[in-house]
Amino acid sequence: MSSPPSHLAGLLSTRIVRAGAGAGKTTQLSERVIQIAEEFYKKNQRLPKILVTTFTRKATQELKERLVALACKKNQPELLQFVSSPSYLFISTIHGVLALFLKRYGPLFGFDPAFQFLDESAASGLKKNAFRKAFAQCLEVNPELSLLLESYTSRELIAILNDLDIYRRQFTEAQPFTIEDFQACHAANAEGFITQGLDIFSQIAASDNESWSSFAQKVLSFVEVQALSKTEEGKKSGMRFSAVNYSELYDQIKSLGRKPSFAKKNPPFEESLQDEHVAWHKTLEKRADKNSYDVNQFATSAQALKLLNELSICFSETLREKKNLRCGFEMYDIELLTAEVLKREPQVAAGFATDWDYVLTDEYQDTSPLQVEILDQLFANVPQYFVGDPQQSIYLFRGARSEVFLKKQNEIVEGEGAFDSLQKNYRSTPELLEFINDQVGVLGDDFAPMEPKAPAQDKKAIVATLAPVSKDELEPYAPIARYIARHMRSHRFDDFAILTRKNKETIEISRYLESKGIPTQVHAASGFFQTREVIDAISILRFIVLPYDTENLIMLLRSPWFKVQDAVLAEWAEPTKKGELNWDLVLSMGGDEIGVQKLRKLIDASYSSGVFLAWVDSLSECGILDSSVHYDPTGRRESNIWKLVSLVREAQRQSGFSFTQFLDKVSLGVQQFDDEEGEAIAVIEPNRVNIMTVHKAKGLKFNQVIIPNMHKRPRTILENRVQ
Repeated sequence: MSSPPSHLAGLLSTRIVRAGAGAGKTTQLSERVIQIAEEFYKKNQRLPKILVTTFTRKATQELKERLVALACKKNQPELLQFVSSPSYLFISTIHGVLALFLKRYGPLFGFDPAFQFLDESAASGLKKNAFRKAFAQCLEVNPELSLLLESYTSRELIAILNDLDIYRRQFTEAQPFTIEDFQACHAANAEGFITQGLDIFSQIAASDNESWSSFAQKVLSFVEVQALSKTEEGKKSGMRFSAVNYSELYDQIKSLGRKPSFAKKNPPFEESLQDEHVAWHKTLEKRADKNSYDVNQFATSAQALKLLNELSICFSETLREKKNLRCGFEMYDIELLTAEVLKREPQVAAGFATDWDYVLTDEYQDTSPLQVEILDQLFANVPQYFVGDPQQSIYLFRGARSEVFLKKQNEIVEGEGAFDSLQKNYRSTPELLEFINDQVGVLGDDFAPMEPKAPAQDKKAIVATLAPVSKDELEPYAPIARYIARHMRSHRFDDFAILTRKNKETIEISRYLESKGIPTQVHAASGFFQTREVIDAISILRFIVLPYDTENLIMLLRSPWFKVQDAVLAEWAEPTKKGELNWDLVLSMGGDEIGVQKLRKLIDASYSSGVFLAWVDSLSECGILDSSVHYDPTGRRESNIWKLVSLVREAQRQSGFSFTQFLDKVSLGVQQFDDEEGEAIAVIEPNRVNIMTVHKAKGLKFNQVIIPNMHKRPRTILENRVQ
């Protein structure tokens, strides 16, 4: 390309934008895409090829809609062509981009470009099968593997093995910890703790207060003994602190009885020293209660890791084999496969990069180190635009690290790129923002205060309420119900949003509030194909296409839509040799049953009007749609059915489509889209309390937000596995 004019050069420069919550990030992103397209077209008389990565399919759709609206306002045909054509403007999640890369270049490395994404249910099934096969094979070689089942359930083992598979593929030289590794880590961890304890109790022992001085001297003697303790291996290597026993130390201090009192009005020593003492003792109590700090468990842990490593190698090979046969992969597979391809043949990244004039990455703070590494390789020589906010990083459990944003920011600034900051929040009230700035700002220097859209008018306004819940509370969600009831005079139910950490909590809270007469709407994160109404609708479609699928036929005949009594079904099946039913037998023996007559009409209708139209008509005639409206006034069930209809209609338009293949993919759990399918949103949102996870709520706005279980410390998946 020829040298662009200065304005276009500025637009196409590498830039990173830190955009706080409610600062208009999406607006600026969409406007920049349109500006680049306009200026690029004026200069080169062709439309640019721009790639935009977003974090969710919802964000992808929102950006597309904004871009179409902006293009329509401009009233320029070339812009409408630009935003409407994926060959010019490709907007997708990062996994959609990596899937595009693999489909283009994967065949060069023996990778089938026809791969599909596996949903959670299908992936879980493959892992269970891989575990059973791998465990049986390894058990024949090493009977000691049975010891793992004494400490872990099969479900826990599968989760651990899956984590090890991901880790090993990313870090090929990783090895399991040995006893020596455990001892070295323990010694390094204990050194700082014991040294701090010696310092704290030495200072307290030197105080003028006899009670505290005597207590501290006794504790000091216990700590000094621990400081000198060494394991046999530690004695040989000279490793200090290798045998520190936290449980023993905790019991020794506890045996001294109640500690002397600390009166703040007349303190026996500095209050800051007392704070250090309390914090040190709390740490000791935690470590004394964990097996991971118990030196007597190191041999057992090392042996378990050795067995897990042996089993995980076989599990990984078996799982990959099954996924290859299915030609279906999970999201993390796509990342790891891309990384493997780039490691083997890094030059293919340059080929992919030449397809794009500019790359924009949204929500950069939610990318993982591996994703950053891949994106850097793919677009090393392409000007890029990054936007995000480290303070909005909420996907730590998926491997995201907020520090990648700050690292990229420094990298771009040092490389003569541009940095912009958008911190004015147009979404929240000034009073609420000032409260958040005051409360969160004290947690650390990394917090960047958000700028209100205007000065706060009411300094005494109540913007947050803390409702403590007793440990003995029989109904822990009662404060939520009381709070909502108290504010109903001035609010509607849909003004409230309850944000949880886990999907399980959304169901628990919904059931409780419904029992108290408060209507709720749970916004599920995913599981579209597992909803009851979608399963029923797919079952009818399967019957029209494959009437001789016995299992599906029996499910329909037992359903409320085509109900035939179980006793009648058993009577029909009894004369057959194997006691099995098929469509021909049902027709011959149950022709008078209303349910069978309905099914026969379905088959006849498919011959006259086609499979798709016959199926859509049946959704009304059999009662599924009416039932969805009756049992779910929110409209979500009905919306899910129409979403399925839309998906089938779109799939029909693809070349080589067949209903049989479509149904097979659904039953196998193979997704035909670039991300997990979430449940549909009702066209008319009902007046109900909204309940969703924090992650689902990102970017949304509500008048009243309730966050339960604030006393519980968040934990990553890795921490749960370690425990």
